[in-house]
Amino acid sequence: MGRQKPREVLEAIDALPEHVHVQTTRVALSRIAENYPKKAAALVAEMETGATRKYSASSLVGVWLSQDQKATIDWTLNEPAIQGLRHFLLENTLYRIAHVNTRLAMDTALEQPFTEGEMGLEGEVVGVVAVSDLDTAI
Repeated sequence: MGRQKPREVLEAIDALPEHVHVQTTRVALSRIAENYPKKAAALVAEMETGATRKYSASSLVGVWLSQDQKATIDWTLNEPAIQGLRHFLLENTLYRIAHVNTRLAMDTALEQPFTEGEMGLEGEVVGVVAVSDLDTAI
């Protein structure tokens, strides 16, 4: 049902057993994102903090990246409502982009602030690329 009528599923999510909320919401939001990624992004931004929101946002990013990488990055970097998920989503986004657009992934990673004592996101990008293309990673 989540695949055919995703909006109705989201509206009736409380009627479903709690143990299926995360997966059902993820599927429904992914379906909405296929045609209306900005609408799905707005729905994620309105969700309460928690696992459902985190994994729904991750699913949204996965779908949206296949349609518009720059819009996905822009939302990930600039949507105030997902501030607490930003690093998680940015890592997820750059990991996925690095496979298909290394330059965009690296440029985006290098633009992010550096946190003392942690590997920068560019290290993550290099690690992803090194698995399939060592020359490019170097």
